[in-house]
Amino acid sequence: FEKKGDFITSLLIKHGAFYLLRELELNYGNCNDLWFKFKVICESNKTASLAIIEWASKPHPECKELSKKVALDILEIVKLDCNLTRYVEYSKYIAEQVFARFIDENSYGNKIYNSSYYKEMYELFINKPLYFESKTRPFYEIKKDYESYSNYLYSYVYDFNRPDHLLRPLPNYIYNPERTIILYIFTFTYTKENLFGERKYVEEYLGYMEFAAIALLINSYYCEKNKLPKSIEQLENWLDIKLPHNRIDNSEYEINTNGEHLLTFKHLMKTKNSKQLYFDFSK
Repeated sequence: FEKKGDFITSLLIKHGAFYLLRELELNYGNCNDLWFKFKVICESNKTASLAIIEWASKPHPECKELSKKVALDILEIVKLDCNLTRYVEYSKYIAEQVFARFIDENSYGNKIYNSSYYKEMYELFINKPLYFESKTRPFYEIKKDYESYSNYLYSYVYDFNRPDHLLRPLPNYIYNPERTIILYIFTFTYTKENLFGERKYVEEYLGYMEFAAIALLINSYYCEKNKLPKSIEQLENWLDIKLPHNRIDNSEYEINTNGEHLLTFKHLMKTKNSKQLYFDFSK
């Protein structure tokens, strides 16, 4: 469509990708399938965001109002993103069903259910991640505590030096069968040991979407004013709204009309393929 000069349809197709992906996640993604969330939803949203950023890199005067509407709608879509609570809730449901059946079928089942170790593991595998995945506090405020929790949980599952590790089931079962059963059930019904890493991944792709929305607004501003905004504040005054900060560290986005890049998203995903996201505007 862009080759034919139909920039309106081109933008709407990119915009529509966000709705399609949200529909896929809500209606077709298995409620405990984190692979679907991260490999399909997250990566595809990032791809759609990059396509919009590329589209916004050149002025499209015929789309100045549409660019603004699409940008503001993307910011609303971000607010409605599904957090990871339902994945933890699914693990909670499965674990409780397994424990309920075990209690019915074994004479010492109630001893397990009422033990302090059961309560400790329930707190570790269920209550803690539900707390971190609630939307009451932004990611940048809790990420250190979340990471510490995630590392501790990881050690429970993968630290072979732990005396109660699952690779030592026979001696553990002989000396403390209730403890071994509790850890087994919680471990094998749990969705993901590294929810913190997955949360960072989600925050990154939502940041991509917000970044793409700001790029569209810069494009729309230029097409209306025939000049670039000097700052995010000027863009906000033009729109009469508050634009989002970088959701990884809460830093403000900065518009640089003199540098190599107009806008930069310094995300903090520490992987070998990490790259900063740039937006260049070409008149």
